[in-house]
Amino acid sequence: MGKQYFIGVDIGGTFTDAVAVDETGAIWLAKAPSTPSDLSAGVVNCLEQLAEQAGVSVEELLKHAVKVAHGTTATVNAMVQRRGARTGLITTRGFKDHLVMMKASRGTGLPEVEKTRFSRVAKPEPLVPLSLTEEVTERVDYRGRVVVPLDEDDARRAIRLARISSLTVRRRQPAARSSPRLVGRGRCSRVWSSAGIDGL
Repeated sequence: MGKQYFIGVDIGGTFTDAVAVDETGAIWLAKAPSTPSDLSAGVVNCLEQLAEQAGVSVEELLKHAVKVAHGTTATVNAMVQRRGARTGLITTRGFKDHLVMMKASRGTGLPEVEKTRFSRVAKPEPLVPLSLTEEVTERVDYRGRVVVPLDEDDARRAIRLARISSLTVRRRQPAARSSPRLVGRGRCSRVWSSAGIDGL
């Protein structure tokens, strides 16, 4: 059996950094420009550098990798800079203003001085503006039981109205899993979608 490697990769906004360590404690470092149009290109560049330093091919390096850890600030950068896909939000009827109001966990993460002046704290701009938020008829109770079934025609209407290129379906129960499939059936097959439940 050949050497075993542990590899770590971090994709930053400007550079992609990588490190490889073998079982003897030998360490190799790599750095390459990040490639926003295809982030994997920067990663491959770093892997090639690591493999060359270790005296093996990229295939051998990965074949004998015990663990490959990956991190990136790309998502955070996109959120902070507010760039990326035009994203819409579809939520249960009656909850359209919920995220804009930002009342959940009041004060969480704020410095003490701001907590004492909460009414004067400037709220950040929502990542999804109210103009791209649509409501659909459905209701799920606190146990995840469907009280009012999702009106699929209503969901298709909401998706069409949003005129967006990515979509978040905000429902917290497993019953929501099928909701993004409405995108394709709603003649919006080019819209990328995700259900909030998938991240839990």
